[in-house]
Amino acid sequence: MRPYFNRLYFFTGLFLIFFIPALKLHAEGIKIFQSSKSENETKEIIEKVLVEIDGKRFKKHEETMGFSYLYKNRWTSPFKYAVYIGPIKTDSPETMVRIEGTQGDAFMLDHILSLNGLNKNYVSKSNEKLLNKKNHFIAQGMNIYAPWAAMIYNGFHSPRMTRRQTFSRFLFYIIADVFVIYAGGTNWFQEKFDANAYRGNIAAGLLLVRALGSIQTFNLTRGHNRIVELKYTFPYK
Repeated sequence: MRPYFNRLYFFTGLFLIFFIPALKLHAEGIKIFQSSKSENETKEIIEKVLVEIDGKRFKKHEETMGFSYLYKNRWTSPFKYAVYIGPIKTDSPETMVRIEGTQGDAFMLDHILSLNGLNKNYVSKSNEKLLNKKNHFIAQGMNIYAPWAAMIYNGFHSPRMTRRQTFSRFLFYIIADVFVIYAGGTNWFQEKFDANAYRGNIAAGLLLVRALGSIQTFNLTRGHNRIVELKYTFPYK
């Protein structure tokens, strides 16, 4: 029975480390603003911006959760968002826009739509600057060495991640590395820790962490670089 429970502990640990933080990081940002345009004009501008940013990697949904329109990213998109458009009240001509997604992507879309003249209450900031591109080779190289370092690189001066997200993912990858090193070094909790004897287990665990990090790093980098190509400005010191 002991090997069974050891494996159970291991896979439970994997679930807690990999899946629960991933779910949290993918649905924590909400931005809401009143549009300066009519509902139809708002819809047209949002569609134009989404095509500009994300190409055809988004979909208009029929189930709108009580709103008039709903657009969500497809799984092939490097971004995570859901954009709702509808009247503030049923008898009001005023239009509201609600953006859901990761904190970074919700902030990014809110800012870009504001720069396109949609946010009625938007006030430009004096410290808005053009962003610099990030290098895929540097990002992936950092991910191979230490995934937490790649998160710092991708989070620096990028609207894709807030400081909170950057810190959360930084911490997540450190914990993941420590966990798989210990789990692998104890032959999945069956023996005393011996890094030399069970180095194959440790290598397999670290490879799994880096495979996950590689996907996240790739999407963060390509999404950031697309925003850079469009020359949108963001408030950074």
